[in-house]
Parts: sequence; C-alpha cells; structure tokens
Amino acid sequence: MAYLVFVKQHRLGIQLARANHVLEEASLTDPLTGARNRRFFDASIEGDVGQTLRAYADNHDQRIRDLIFYVIDADGFKEVNDKYGHDAGDRVLVEMSRRISSAIRNSDILIRWGGEEFLVVSRYTDRAEAETLAARVLAAVGDTPFVLEEKGEAIRKTCSIGWAAFPWYQ
Repeated sequence: MAYLVFVKQHRLGIQLARANHVLEEASLTDPLTGARNRRFFDASIEGDVGQTLRAYADNHDQRIRDLIFYVIDADGFKEVNDKYGHDAGDRVLVEMSRRISSAIRNSDILIRWGGEEFLVVSRYTDRAEAETLAARVLAAVGDTPFVLEEKGEAIRKTCSIGWAAFPWYQ
C-alpha cells in the first residue's frame, strides 16, 4: 500500500512540476505575439549584463562580447487600428513579430516591449555589426505587404529602429 501511495505522489509531483513550468512560461510570454515579455527581460537582463562584463574583463574575442539593444517601433500603427480595427492591428503585430524573429539570430531575444514596440536583445555580438541586424529587420518588416485577411487587402508597414551597445563606454 505504501508503494502505491509513493507512486501516486511521485506522479502527482511530476504533474505539478509540468503545470508550474507551463505557468512560468505563460508569465514570461506575450499572449498575442508569442514573443517574450518585460517580465522575462527583468528576469534575464542581469545575467546577460554579467556575462558581457565578464567577457570584457577576460578580454574575450571582440566579435562576440557585446550586448546590443534594438528598440523597434511600428510606424503609424495607430492608423491600422483606426482604419481596419483592432483585430487587423493584432494580426499585423503577430506578423511583425514573426518577421522580426525571422531576421534575428537564435541567440537573440525578441521581447514585446508594449503596444507596437519591440525590443531585441542581441547577445554575444560585435557592436560593429549592429547595423547589419537593424537592416535585416527593416527589410523583413517593410519589404512585403501585410495581408489583412478580414478586408482582403494588403498594406505596407515599416518600422523604426534605434540601437545601443553595452557596455556603454566602449
């Protein structure tokens, strides 16, 4: 009998751990776009900054030691919501998130910063190459029209990008 209770408790423990993992992922993910959210950024940025500072202290390869932050803003996004409705605006945001994701590296993190703003944290990179990623994102977002399924029409959207490399003093 004790063995059966042990097995049952063990299974319940595994189920609880899985449920906790699902809840933790949900708390770190934007429900609309599937990108990470600010809570994820807050939880992970300290480790990224520490890694970057250690790389500088240890004089690691200059090509892989910077941390670059890209702030991406959808240009004229209010117009999409006003003219086509919030459902169409949501579809544009989801597609914009997908396009940005396709333009960044697997080691980079895409975060929905809020509204129509995104943040990309590019780890293990070289500040001299920052413009290359920015150009890829601009092209990924702006080169192909966004199809508004509900209205059957397509609109062109662009974005603006600003970036800064950490550590700031280099």
